[in-house]
Amino acid sequence: MRRCLHAGMMVCGVLAGCSSTEPSRPGTIGPAGGVLVSPDGRLRVLVPAGALTAETELTVETLTTPPAGAVTSVYRLGPNGLAFAKAVVLEFTYAGATIGDTARLRVATWLDNG
Repeated sequence: MRRCLHAGMMVCGVLAGCSSTEPSRPGTIGPAGGVLVSPDGRLRVLVPAGALTAETELTVETLTTPPAGAVTSVYRLGPNGLAFAKAVVLEFTYAGATIGDTARLRVATWLDNG
């Protein structure tokens, strides 16, 4: 069973299914922490010191066909099943003019069990 975490901003819609992706941007981060940036530069994954116990290759892929309701890029984060010892921050960058009503803006996550 493949499990992948997806994250993206949406305006209260229903997310459905997994989609094809653009190539992943991998990065190796270890116990000292670090930052991983998505291929389009709009998502930064901030991993604090102590969140990982060993050097780990992390990936961020941009879905090429976002699900209904998505108003920005949608991402697949890997590797599947990775657990962090400390909270990791997902930092999204967007332009207000492209989003519209930011009062309804939400970050949505879902697991793809396909």
